[in-house]
Amino acid sequence: MGCSKTLRFNIIHQLKHKYPVQLLCKIAQVSRSGYYKWLKRQTCRRDHEIKQILSLEYHRLKGIYGYRRMRILLKRKYGIHVNHKRVYRLMKLLQAGCHSEKKTLHALFIVR
Repeated sequence: MGCSKTLRFNIIHQLKHKYPVQLLCKIAQVSRSGYYKWLKRQTCRRDHEIKQILSLEYHRLKGIYGYRRMRILLKRKYGIHVNHKRVYRLMKLLQAGCHSEKKTLHALFIVR
């Protein structure tokens, strides 16, 4: 086969729902472990894209959204379905947490 490994891995990924991965890897002359390693790298690339969006939105919103609201924003605005734990982990890596004001105790008694 004269095509690159990335192209072969993409083809395997598209056909894996119809045929076993082991057979597809044998036909494409790539190792099964190599395919799964490539697949894991794809997830890391997705994390990188999500981190860029989170950083952009975090600064645009001046840090008032926490991971729960950011997850909802990703789903509604960008169509990205992602687990809240992943958003929490990525925001933690970016050191982007929700900044809420501390509640102060106001005067409890009115002096007459």
